[in-house]
Amino acid sequence: MRGIPRPYTVSLEKPYERPVEGDNRRRAGRFRVKKIHATRERQEAEVLDISATGMRIQMKGRLQVTTGELFSLTVRSDRCAVEVQAKVMWIKEIGRKDNEVGLDFHDLNPSDAAAIRTMAIDASRSVNRGS
Repeated sequence: MRGIPRPYTVSLEKPYERPVEGDNRRRAGRFRVKKIHATRERQEAEVLDISATGMRIQMKGRLQVTTGELFSLTVRSDRCAVEVQAKVMWIKEIGRKDNEVGLDFHDLNPSDAAAIRTMAIDASRSVNRGS
């Protein structure tokens, strides 16, 4: 039927974006998300996309991380929060004040991985619905 959206499922095994053939930087597909944030000390960041192995965040203001740095941060949604260790893989300047940062999760335990998976699924559904 035209105009009626079909039911859909979201899983970390079927991401919206697959790596390009021969590009092995990304070990897992990623989901574009809304309403997930990350906090490190007092610095806030918006999570732009997330996967089972890492995430891309947008940080406002003065950057307080460097490439290769390993640090703790809290990833949170409306439903839960998870403390993770992440390594800064890359930094990209966006405009004069903002930065995008690629993070790789470090030693993520199974329960935290499950919580992040749930956050990603819920948040990617918000993107797909346009809310």
